[in-house]
Parts: sequence; C-alpha cells; structure tokens
Amino acid sequence: FSGATAGSWTMGYDISNGRFSIASSTALGTTDRLVINGSGKIGIGTTTPNSLFHIAGTTPKLTLSDISAGTNLKHWFMQSSGGYFRLGTTSDALLDTTTPSALSINGVNGYMGIGTTTPQTLLHIGTASTTQITQPSRSLFVSGELEVGETAYLGPMELPTDGGVISWIDMPISGSVATNTIESFTARLGG
Repeated sequence: FSGATAGSWTMGYDISNGRFSIASSTALGTTDRLVINGSGKIGIGTTTPNSLFHIAGTTPKLTLSDISAGTNLKHWFMQSSGGYFRLGTTSDALLDTTTPSALSINGVNGYMGIGTTTPQTLLHIGTASTTQITQPSRSLFVSGELEVGETAYLGPMELPTDGGVISWIDMPISGSVATNTIESFTARLGG
C-alpha cells in the first residue's frame, strides 16, 4: 500500500522470518510495526514477541478508553517507565492527568505507591517522603491521615519528636490470654 503523502506500507507473510508482518516500508523485515509469529504471538514494536501479546518501545503505554464517559474521564493507561509499572488517567487530549500516577510499582524491590511515583516502602500512600523508617521492605508509610474503621492489630509503636497531634479515644486491649493475666500497652513519644 502506498500514497503520495502517507508513505508506503507492506503487509504479508515474511518467508525469511516465518511470520506475518505489517511494515511501514516497501519491504517486510525492515520496519515491521506489527508481527504475528508462527506460535500466534503478537508483537507491536518488537519482532520477537515473548508472550501472547507483547508491546515494546521507549516507555510503552497502553490506553483504555470509555468513549461514553464525561469530559477528561474517558482514559486510563498502563505504562512501563524506567523500571516502574504505572497506572494513571489522561485527559481527552491523552495528556497524563494523574501526576503522580495513581499507582506505581517498582520493578526492582516490589514497592508499591499510591499517589507517588517513587514508593519508599512496601506500601507507600501519599506524596511525602519517609524520614524515620529503618526497614522499608516491611513497612507501610501513609502521608496524611489514617483511619481504621474496624480492628487494627498494632505491634511496637514509636512516635518521633514533633510527630504531630496524637489522640486516643477508647483503646481497649483484648486478646486470647488467660483471664486475670495483666496485659499492657506502651507508647513511646518523642524519643
């Protein structure tokens, strides 16, 4: 296929590589944009797909659009970017609107961030940075308020100097220990 302004496109079975290809040139095997190999694996941006559907490129992004949604509410994306997996939203002009991404997962350590592009703990919620956490691979960091609507099981707690306002309302202690056994709660404030 070719046109004066659109350039040339070729599609067909590439005998030399054993795959179906669509190329943005006059020959297959040179600028293939989409391939289907003999195993049925589809590649976009790669001529050697390693999974059923493989998209490759510099910061590849897959966008899902709900055309019936309201203005700037139609599009969500998945993206691989610099070792992170990201989910976010875009405007109708397909410009990213979630800055930072709604969800980011670090491919090196598995840390997950909600509302941050650089999670610093196993689960990092919010945009602020951690300052006191010594075991990030076993930690949750919340930037902002935290409310627990049901039961929370807390281990040892340490609250740093100038840790903000701390208020406790009705903190009963219960457990599976024998009756008449003394249970205790200890909180360390400000070092």
